[in-house]
This record gives sequence, structure tokens and C-alpha cells, in this order.
Amino acid sequence: MPIKPCRECKKDVSTEAAACPHCGASTPAQLKSPDSVPCTKCGSTDTTRLQGLGPMGLLSLITGSCMLWIPIIGWVLAPVFFLLTVLFWVLALIPTGRIFLYCKTCKQLFIVRKSAVPAKKE
Repeated sequence: MPIKPCRECKKDVSTEAAACPHCGASTPAQLKSPDSVPCTKCGSTDTTRLQGLGPMGLLSLITGSCMLWIPIIGWVLAPVFFLLTVLFWVLALIPTGRIFLYCKTCKQLFIVRKSAVPAKKE
């Protein structure tokens, strides 16, 4: 019977336990969700998955559209932002096999492979 730290109180608990005997958390040895991957620096499971490059493409499109109203400099920079929009959206569609995560505890960004993320239990 393997022992792992509880995802809530961090005290040792059996992986087969239905609830933590210390804090009462249900399925204490399992992660909260597939997006809650332990941080590589501090080990906290209080992590969030970051969005890909799609939102950056939208921001670049809006910025390029605003640049069109600025004479000379805007007319030069607007096409650059439109090209960045296309680039971000193409890169967002390419599967990389990596997930970008942010740890809320130690404020660190880190990358994990999709194979390291546990599958959802239904």
C-alpha cells in the first residue's frame, strides 16, 4: 500500500484511502483535476493551465486595428501586428505535446508534457 501526501493538508495518506484521516479530503492522494499538476519548484498542486497563443493573436489583431488610425508610424506597424496575428493563430493550431502551467503558490511558470498530466476520471 503506497503512501503519498494528501493534496489538501500534505500529510501522508494511503493511495487507496477514500478520505484523508487528518483533514477529511475525498480521494486525498489524487490530483484535483488534470490541470492541477504539481509545481516543479515547490510541489504545490495549486496550479492553473495557461491559455495558448490564440488570445495573443486576438490581442495582436486589436492592436493592429488601432494602429491604422495613427499616421505614418501606425501605417507601418499595423501590417506587422496583422502578420503577428496570423503567426500566433497558426502556432496555436500546431500540437506541441506541452502544457504551460502557472503555480499560484510560488508564482513560477513551468512546462510539462501532456503525457505527464493524469487523465480525467469519469
